[in-house]
Amino acid sequence: MGNRHKSREFTLQLLYYLDVGEAKLPQAADSFWEALTCTPDVRQFSMALVRGVVEHQREIDLVITRFSDNWTIDRMSHVDRNILRMAIFELLYMAEIPASVTINEAVEIGKRFGTEDSGAFLNGILDRIAKENLSTDTIAEEAANVPPKSVEAPEPQVVAEPAAPLPLDPETQLSENRRNAINKAAQDRRLGVGSTVTIRQKGSKTPEKPTTKEGHRS
Repeated sequence: MGNRHKSREFTLQLLYYLDVGEAKLPQAADSFWEALTCTPDVRQFSMALVRGVVEHQREIDLVITRFSDNWTIDRMSHVDRNILRMAIFELLYMAEIPASVTINEAVEIGKRFGTEDSGAFLNGILDRIAKENLSTDTIAEEAANVPPKSVEAPEPQVVAEPAAPLPLDPETQLSENRRNAINKAAQDRRLGVGSTVTIRQKGSKTPEKPTTKEGHRS
C-alpha cells in the first residue's frame, strides 16, 4: 500500500485513541508517534488529517448526522464514525484529493477494520455527501447555531467493538514493552487510556483482558 494509505490507517488509530478516552492533542500524538517508526511524509499527512478532524469536528459531525439516516453518531462504532470523520474532512477541506480516492480508501479501511457491513455503510454515506458539493462556510454557520450536544458525540464509553487490530509490518512493529510504556505514560499524564480497548480482527476471539493494538498493514 502507498504512504497515504498508511497515513490514513495511522489516522484512524489516533482518532480512535482520542475518541475512546480523554486523550487530547498534542500530548496524545506525542505518545502515539514516539513508539512508531515511519517516514516523515506518512506522519505529516496523518497529522494533517487528525488536526483537521479535531478542528472541524462540529461541522463534520453535523454532516454525519444529516446524511446518516436512522443513525446517530453515538450509535455508530468508534471505528466507523472515525473513518467517516477522516473521510469527510478530506471531502470538505482537501479538494485536491479526488472524492473517489477518499471514498475508496475509507471503504477499504472499513472493510478491514470494521464489521462486515462497514464497507457498504461508509460508501453509502460518503457517496451521498460527495454528490452534494457542500459549502464549508454554510456548514460552519449551521454548526455554530446548533447546541454542542446535538452535534458532538456523547462522552465516549469503552465498549467491546467488532473491529480489527491495526496490523503492523516489521518496520513499525511495537514491542510489548513499548505498548506498556505508552499506556503508563498516558495514565501518568491523565490522557484517559484507563481501560484500554482492543481493535480486533474480524472473526478473532475476544481476549480475556482488553489490550491496545496499534499499527497498520503494509
